[in-house]
Amino acid sequence: MKRNKVMKRGIKTGLGILLSILLLVLLNGPIYAQTDDKTNYWKPFDIKFVGGLATDLWSSNNQDIGFWGFVDPDIDEQIYGGYQWGMSMAYRPAKYFDLFLNILIAQYKLLIGKEGHQLKGISIWDASGGTYDISPPLPHDIYYVSKAVLGQIGMRLIYPIKKYFEPYIGLGLNIGSYQIAFGNEDGSRAYSEILYGEKMSLYLSFGVDFNILSQNKILLKIGPYFEIGGLVTEPGTEMHDWIWQGWTYHAQFPIVPAYRFGIILGM
Repeated sequence: MKRNKVMKRGIKTGLGILLSILLLVLLNGPIYAQTDDKTNYWKPFDIKFVGGLATDLWSSNNQDIGFWGFVDPDIDEQIYGGYQWGMSMAYRPAKYFDLFLNILIAQYKLLIGKEGHQLKGISIWDASGGTYDISPPLPHDIYYVSKAVLGQIGMRLIYPIKKYFEPYIGLGLNIGSYQIAFGNEDGSRAYSEILYGEKMSLYLSFGVDFNILSQNKILLKIGPYFEIGGLVTEPGTEMHDWIWQGWTYHAQFPIVPAYRFGIILGM
């Protein structure tokens, strides 16, 4: 599946924002914040790398007929999930909070059925226009694939137990430009209409920064994180030419899984 123009524009916009603020950081102000003529151990601005995995344990497995409306009963249960990676930028005006902007590239998938197997469920009857209760044999292995460019913006409350150990909780807004379809495993070929769009929702983040310091300055941050809050389409979204020509499938499609975790590395 080809990246759409919206996603390319999202990447360019995000990179433009990151580069613009990086330039401002380099041209203005001290690298480290100062209070009462004393240099603080944290930087007012920092840029970090973000990498992680995602899953949706409760609603998006390939045997959940209540969610998808169909199953391939001859395959084992698998969970919708994938990866995301990108850059994070933060402005920390005070010891106990910061403002952040993340730009992430993400891809998630779920095995739906194996070649030669048949799908069963009420959605088969609906998508085929009442012609089939059980689908014809699948012509290929079928995966549900979601590709997204995510912008995340929000605030974190930080509780520095020690300079080298800083737990935090954050609230942010997920803004996603996406393309979704049923296709092959790596998402390079679609076996349905490809749907494009943008969605947003709130999410919570939890984590801890382990800081490596030298002379009261942070040299490196290593921080595991966990996020709750995904993105989905509107209920009853239509997808035409679903696996078979002329079939129309209706669902509330998952875009970004609700549970995400990973590592943040920064200077």
